[in-house]
Amino acid sequence: MRLTKLDGLRGIFSLMVVIHHYERAFPGNETLYLPPLMHDNFLITQSKCFVDFFFVLSGLVIAMNYDTRLNTMAQLKSFSKKRFVRLYPLLFYTCIVYFAFELVRNIFLPQFTSTPTSVQKLLIMTADTLLFTNSTRLVGTSLGMNGPSWSISSEMIAYLTFGVISVLFAGRQKKFALSLVIFLAFLFCLYNRRYFYNSTYGFVRALICFNLGYFVFRLSLLKFRVPDFIEYLIPLILIPLFFKLESYFPTYREDMLGLFTIPLFFSLSILALTKTNGSLSRFLETGPVQFLGRISYSVYLNHAILIVLIPRIALKGFHMQPDNWKNIALLLLVIATTLVYSAITYELIEKRGGKWLSGVMERFFPTRPEISGEILSPVSPRH
Repeated sequence: MRLTKLDGLRGIFSLMVVIHHYERAFPGNETLYLPPLMHDNFLITQSKCFVDFFFVLSGLVIAMNYDTRLNTMAQLKSFSKKRFVRLYPLLFYTCIVYFAFELVRNIFLPQFTSTPTSVQKLLIMTADTLLFTNSTRLVGTSLGMNGPSWSISSEMIAYLTFGVISVLFAGRQKKFALSLVIFLAFLFCLYNRRYFYNSTYGFVRALICFNLGYFVFRLSLLKFRVPDFIEYLIPLILIPLFFKLESYFPTYREDMLGLFTIPLFFSLSILALTKTNGSLSRFLETGPVQFLGRISYSVYLNHAILIVLIPRIALKGFHMQPDNWKNIALLLLVIATTLVYSAITYELIEKRGGKWLSGVMERFFPTRPEISGEILSPVSPRH
């Protein structure tokens, strides 16, 4: 099974998340920073749903690698170590950079913030992120340091849940246990009439989508054909779905429609793409899109600080007066800077930092040779 096209799609969706957060980085002043045609566009405002795509894709990739190779405590230890090594270098780096930025902004540049935060609270938010707890209520209810990192916490919890279930159960029992997790998480959202959790119970949202990704993998092993034209149905369904979600915002109906449609939609879309090779697939496998897919984790965790810093420097630091053309140029500058910066952190932090951390972990927690292999290194979106 080739997943390169899905890597490319993840890259495109990561850019959509950047624009989604860019719109919301300046409460009360969005029209100053976002081109009018994009301001309040339902495709942008509902791009928060792409985090669910990331979760489903992660579940598929993890199942592809570990469905039959995660049966013992030793294998669970190896699995957990690899997932930690994959996620933590960039998570740590972006968290510390954002903490330093917030520290400087709150102490020395109060004009760059409308809601000052105490150093104590900044430290708690940093700990919340670095402990993978900022998608829970264990430390607090904030997004943690570097807001998008809540989904990385959610993903780690989904990893460990999958790993423990895989060790405890096998065959039909494993499928039943994973189905039960999905069902209980679904009931939790239904009872609370909320699906789009992040900093409080974001891990519940991840458990639904990630474990659906496992069943997408199981279904992808079956011998059946999907016509290539089905690829065109994905955007044709996504557009009215996002439009309907936006029409319900900000009521609980948006969450309930999201609960019943978004995980299933992305699961079926990913399943279809594993069985097709149409024009959309070929586009997603082109060089630029594949490059975007490779650096998507860095894009996801790097952008939060850039969408705050660059526009404020341009408009406040240089006293620029915004207009439509400047808004467009500013957005393009933010995207370009994010891509260049993310390409650098991909090489230096994700790859080299991951290699260094892997060596450190191997020294203290050596992996047995018979369980060290991996079919495909999953790249977190995240989230």
